[in-house]
Amino acid sequence: MHVDPAQHGEGVGNELLEWAEWEAHRVGARRMTLVTTMTNPARAWYERHGFVPTATATDARYERYAGVPGRVLLEKSIARTR
Repeated sequence: MHVDPAQHGEGVGNELLEWAEWEAHRVGARRMTLVTTMTNPARAWYERHGFVPTATATDARYERYAGVPGRVLLEKSIARTR
């Protein structure tokens, strides 16, 4: 998911995430997962929205290729009461 920086602070990301969570619930998913880089500033935003880091991966080749030390897997349980 990416929101144009010009749209930051306008609630676009919140609405996209809310829609994605609703869709996940609608199709019967019990959790959502996402992968982002360890240095992505949006990671804190995901965590504020209930995503929890569950695994990390570092790799020297990945760091040379992407310019960041690694990736993190975040997960969130889907509420069953919607």
